[in-house]
Amino acid sequence: MLLYLFVSCKKNIKNSNNRINTMMKRLKIKDYIIIVGGGDENKYNDNTHILHINCNDHYEGLPEKMIKTYNFIYKNPIFSKYTFLVKMDDDTIIKKPLNNFDIDYGGYINSNLNSSRNCHIGRCSDKS
Repeated sequence: MLLYLFVSCKKNIKNSNNRINTMMKRLKIKDYIIIVGGGDENKYNDNTHILHINCNDHYEGLPEKMIKTYNFIYKNPIFSKYTFLVKMDDDTIIKKPLNNFDIDYGGYINSNLNSSRNCHIGRCSDKS
């Protein structure tokens, strides 16, 4: 069974939450969580689908956020039914649910050759 993971942050959570919840409802997908960092503790709210992680919530904190998210999912029994995870950014648009799991790891490469290779510049915190 597949669990969709949307990575967001406190700054974007209101817009991300509304957009993702609307999209997933339209697609009839109930198995997803929205990850936000900067929390005091690691906790999941099943009603909002939001997983709060105690970690750096800035751009450079993504590795910490993902490691703590995977640990939380692995150790929490409510997630034990999931055998596949798909990590996405909070601005990802899903056009149809994923149904085929014939690979263990996959990704998507943006075919837009005009996309900026400097999109990460200016996203890190001053203390990074």
